[in-house]
Amino acid sequence: MKAFTALVLVSVIVYVSVIALSTLAYGEVSVGVKKGDWIEYTISMTGPPLDPIRNLTWYRMDILEVDGAWFQVNKTACR
Repeated sequence: MKAFTALVLVSVIVYVSVIALSTLAYGEVSVGVKKGDWIEYTISMTGPPLDPIRNLTWYRMDILEVDGAWFQVNKTACR
């Protein structure tokens, strides 16, 4: 009888924990960037050249708008 009571108690604790953790884990998703942020880098490569369309030397992304996990960027590339 004690084993059955312990099993029921553990089952209830696990069930409540799963329900409670799923409600606590729900929150607003964010991407870690904000409007006005930018990313810029220079690229230098060695070896045989790539196709001209993929041979970038400079790249920049400007964050235009952020809404939760969705964001809009303006990309600029230089060959």
